[in-house]
Amino acid sequence: MNTLFLHSSRHELTPWRDGSTRYRCYHLAESLRKKGHIADIAPLTEVRIEHLSRYRTVCVLRPRTSKILDQILKRCRRLGIRTVADVDDLVFIPRYSALSPSVINDQATEFSVRAQFKRNLQAMLCFDEVTVATEPLAHHWREQTGRNRVTVIPNGLSSRWLDTPVQRTARQANAPRTITYLPGSNSHNKDFSQIVDILAETVNREKDIRLLIVGSLNTEEKKFPRNRLSRSPWIDYYKLPQIIASSTVTLAPLVHSPFTHAKSHIKFIESAAFGTPAICSPNHDICRHDVDGLHIAKTPDDWYAALNKTLSNPRESSELCLMEQYVRQTATADESAETLLAHWQRDRTHTLQNAAV
Repeated sequence: MNTLFLHSSRHELTPWRDGSTRYRCYHLAESLRKKGHIADIAPLTEVRIEHLSRYRTVCVLRPRTSKILDQILKRCRRLGIRTVADVDDLVFIPRYSALSPSVINDQATEFSVRAQFKRNLQAMLCFDEVTVATEPLAHHWREQTGRNRVTVIPNGLSSRWLDTPVQRTARQANAPRTITYLPGSNSHNKDFSQIVDILAETVNREKDIRLLIVGSLNTEEKKFPRNRLSRSPWIDYYKLPQIIASSTVTLAPLVHSPFTHAKSHIKFIESAAFGTPAICSPNHDICRHDVDGLHIAKTPDDWYAALNKTLSNPRESSELCLMEQYVRQTATADESAETLLAHWQRDRTHTLQNAAV
């Protein structure tokens, strides 16, 4: 099953730095290769049209209209190559543009985002089929287009990343407890602002609690004791496991909107993979998990309760070991690749049957 994954990551030399590209291209390609398939990855703008004949499937992450995309799709149609548009975010419904994280965090205008979403939708309609990261995204696609040809391929963890060695040490009685927030991108200011006062009260209450923020985020640092708020810029993805394993709890707050309801479970599964509890705002992909160590926080009282519970309980408890096992067995890229291969095999069989008739 020869597959080409195409992306438009803004990181030209290190495209895997982009979370979407990492999960939707690199993780799946890694798993497909382990299963004996050819799976290549390339920037959309660097594809050589004459090389497309090597592949049975071409999958484009977050496509938008462009001359090069039009050329690729025409070539694929001529050669009988399956084309797949893949999205992991609600970036194809123009009427939701005002609710986009880029707009509400003052990083883009509603006009520009609406234009971008229109281009995304127009491009996606040109593909043979669509794959998405969550069930809400599939629902929005069907509702927007009336097309049922959409398949959910959940985001899954890379086995290589899971094998990253970490130093696990039992927490001593007087050792500091660390609350960790890993925003990943600079569009989470509004998300974090919902819980900043709760965190400040928690950190100020006890002297052995510190807050670690890794990534770009604008927040009111003066609310926290200077020596117990640590900031770090972006770090390599393969250094995250040690940070997660050294944390007492990780956080995943989200503003309630159609965008956040459709987001993936990545923050939970990354934390759980190294036995660290996670407190998360509810959305569909998070709430489908039911395992000890995952704390769903809908209200400020929920956040207070979850923080108190996770900060007071030792990390070596059996429930956290079960959480780690659960995620490593059910939320990997290998599982997602199996789902993808099974879908493509069923689709091929159906096509062959129709051709025979």
